[in-house]
Amino acid sequence: PAVADLVIWDLYDGPRAVTAALTLDALASLRGLLPAERGLAVLNVSDVLPFDVVRPVLASLRMCFADVALLAEPSTLRGRRSGNCVLVASAGEPLPVDEMARRSAGAPVRGRVVAGDDLDRFVAGAVPATDSAPLPLPDAALGRGFL
Repeated sequence: PAVADLVIWDLYDGPRAVTAALTLDALASLRGLLPAERGLAVLNVSDVLPFDVVRPVLASLRMCFADVALLAEPSTLRGRRSGNCVLVASAGEPLPVDEMARRSAGAPVRGRVVAGDDLDRFVAGAVPATDSAPLPLPDAALGRGFL
């Protein structure tokens, strides 16, 4: 417990996210690696509208962490294509959402930050995945893999 200040999750089998490692129990274990008052978890999860993977993962993170935000390219969030969704979770302190938004808007690959009330609406109705109710396999959602 509490052995790291930063945990990065970027687990893929070729081009497919390993969704079996994104259950509520797995993410609670990941949270246990961080000290109670500080620390960040950053997850890279590819998905596509209607975000059948990212929304439940965000629901799980919100149960385990003090603050959570989503960063993605605007075209991914609008459902024009699949893409990487970066999920950021803080163990204790609030995330610097304004700074994250400013930096991602000016990055070479423009990003958008979804946090606060916007994240509430994005996640609404999503249920965390469990071993008995897992996330869809990457190529089962909409009949294609997440790339």
